[in-house]
Amino acid sequence: MSLRIGRRSENEVTTATVNDIEYLREGNDYRLIILDYPGDEIQELKPYLSGIAEKRLEAFEGISVPHNILSILGDKENLDDECKRVTSGRNRHLYDILKTNQRIKADEELCEKIIDIISCNDNVLATSLCALWVARSDEENLQEYAIETAEAMSAFFEKQEHPKKDKFRSDYENKYRYALTCLICSLYKKDKAYYSFNTVCYLSEGNARTFINLVKAIISDALFFERKSFLDNGTISVSSQSRAIKEYSLAEFNSVCSIIQGGKEIRNLILRIGEVLSEYHKDKLVRYPETTQFVYHYEELSKTGKEVIRTAEGWALIKKRKEKQRLSASINQEGYLCALNRVFSPLFNTSYRIRGGVNVIFSKEDIDNMICGAHVSKLSVDKNSRRKKAADSETKKTTEDGGTIEQLSMFDGGEE
Repeated sequence: MSLRIGRRSENEVTTATVNDIEYLREGNDYRLIILDYPGDEIQELKPYLSGIAEKRLEAFEGISVPHNILSILGDKENLDDECKRVTSGRNRHLYDILKTNQRIKADEELCEKIIDIISCNDNVLATSLCALWVARSDEENLQEYAIETAEAMSAFFEKQEHPKKDKFRSDYENKYRYALTCLICSLYKKDKAYYSFNTVCYLSEGNARTFINLVKAIISDALFFERKSFLDNGTISVSSQSRAIKEYSLAEFNSVCSIIQGGKEIRNLILRIGEVLSEYHKDKLVRYPETTQFVYHYEELSKTGKEVIRTAEGWALIKKRKEKQRLSASINQEGYLCALNRVFSPLFNTSYRIRGGVNVIFSKEDIDNMICGAHVSKLSVDKNSRRKKAADSETKKTTEDGGTIEQLSMFDGGEE
């Protein structure tokens, strides 16, 4: 009798045995039970993972802990409070954002006046959004525009009418909220905190093993560093959750080297891709909010590049969309988008969400360099993207009615 014992990649089911002749038969030699949640919607995933956590907590022996994981971790992140903790009353981030505008950078007095105008509210994210609006503006009178943005902010919080209130609400509550938090953390050289049940659900990507291990790591950290507070209050602090999540993320990253075929090369690739995505999150004008997706042309990769990518996808370290999708609303062609496994997000202080928008394109040379451990700068990636766009504009096809069909531009982001 031949037995096959060893690690199995999360993304593939293998049935071969050591003799290359006999194969395991499902229903006869083994029973396959898929524990991953099949859906993609986070709101559908939460009850599933919450039920798993409840059963685990009920079986907890030795000490009494709450059975409701939401009460232990908290439902969602409070990004407003997080930014307040990071800035600690300082406003250096406003200077950094505003001075990306050359007119403001050249006029210190104007910069001070704008900061005084937009600092009418103590909400760090809201005032940062106002600074972003002004820094991006082409208005001739930036001081007057700062007053207008401050009025839009006040109208939103005070529930009053203003022409730009709806735009401010959309930018503040959705489009730039997480991206500005990541930027503020980077400007003060602080790690982005990862905490709450919502965050753990995203990081697990529906994988029961990852979810259980994350929760286990968080509770173990709390029992070691803040045992009395946890047992008395039944909650775990942001710092304890974030520390445990980052340590687990690092452990998962380091374990990549144990993959026999190309483990070191895959680790290098994940590291370098993560660094590029991290650079996009540090853009002071937030032109690429929550950029987490990337594209490579698999057919054009080198033999080594293909092997490494194939193994990384097999181990679910790189997640490729199952279906092709339109890469831009103005382009009819489609392609596959990829992302790193979300469990690595805490390593690079990047968003764990998959958002539509700009997607980074990696060339064959980029992949080969990253596999060898070389750093690929954001600038070089942008150059590749610009060359691609230039080629697209030169190769437009003319239709029968005189219109044009644009060629595929991988750098134009797809909508999720």
